Amino acid sequence: MSARSKAHTPDVDYPDAFTDLTGVYLEDSWVLDIATVERGFSFELDAVLSTNHARHRQPAPGEQHCYGRAILTVTSPKRSLLIRSVLPAARDASGDLNFGSIDIFRAVEWGGEDAWELGGDWGEFLIVEPTVVLVFD
Repeated sequence: MSARSKAHTPDVDYPDAFTDLTGVYLEDSWVLDIATVERGFSFELDAVLSTNHARHRQPAPGEQHCYGRAILTVTSPKRSLLIRSVLPAARDASGDLNFGSIDIFRAVEWGGEDAWELGGDWGEFLIVEPTVVLVFD
């Protein structure tokens, strides 16, 4: 699946703007890696799946949420900008590296254009007219 953003207002939430993100809660998902892809970036995630997501299951013992390993790819034929944080990755209880969560994913105005801003401990990403694709392992 893929979803290209349409004209939006600041009141549109990412699950409503991008169908691949319906039932995914990015604010508690873990960013495990960030990679450059053609015309954008991909985020390897331990994605939190809400009860209305088709892949939702009861959380495993010791887990707060139901997680699914996925790749979130955000691309655009227009402009984008990634500003990486200088903060090092953290190690979780299992010893795996993570870069925090996607704490911000919102519609913004960037240089006179409608855009989307993503942000967290890993940095900040601005992108005009993104296509958002979430693929699970």
